[in-house]
Amino acid sequence: VMGELYESLPHLGYAVTALPAPSTRAECDVYEAMFNRYSPPALSSQPVGLDTLSNLLYYSYGVTRTPVAEGSEERSFRIVPSGGALYPLEIYFYAQAVDGLEPGLYHYDPLKHSVAKLADQSVREDILGSFLQRDIIEVAPVVMLISGVFQRATFKYGARGYRFVLIEAGHVMQNANLAACAEGLVARNLGGYFDRSLDEALDLDGVNHS
Repeated sequence: VMGELYESLPHLGYAVTALPAPSTRAECDVYEAMFNRYSPPALSSQPVGLDTLSNLLYYSYGVTRTPVAEGSEERSFRIVPSGGALYPLEIYFYAQAVDGLEPGLYHYDPLKHSVAKLADQSVREDILGSFLQRDIIEVAPVVMLISGVFQRATFKYGARGYRFVLIEAGHVMQNANLAACAEGLVARNLGGYFDRSLDEALDLDGVNHS
């Protein structure tokens, strides 16, 4: 069952770009990042490099430990806590100004630390137009989007699984905020969007995956 839940996503089979290895530099410690994090009224249009994007994605939802041997029953673990280590979330992003990536919609694969291009910039209007505060993200070099494959959690935890999915999304976004701060960037979290419109833009069914 779990194999089917992880392998039935629409992003499989698309062109993949491997990301640079994440940096472990400690120019900004976690306490400094927490203290300096804030939600700015406006975002910068300055392009970001592929190495910066690599860090943002890895420190949001990257893999920190993998099985020591092929066929091992030990699971991969990621940088955030997850109920039952089931990792029900998927990370998408729309790249508007990332050096080394063409503008378009991408999906992040934490297990391979790579991104797959799902669509070109023709979907920009569908994605940005789904947000009530579109003006804030109009110039953002990266617009990060989190979805949940709910059955990955509910098959084990029932209705409580929905709660765990939302809690995990909070962990991921706080990590993204702190990673952005450590990179000298600012981030703004937006919860005002049209659900069905964004589901359609990401080619999600809106019920099992939204």
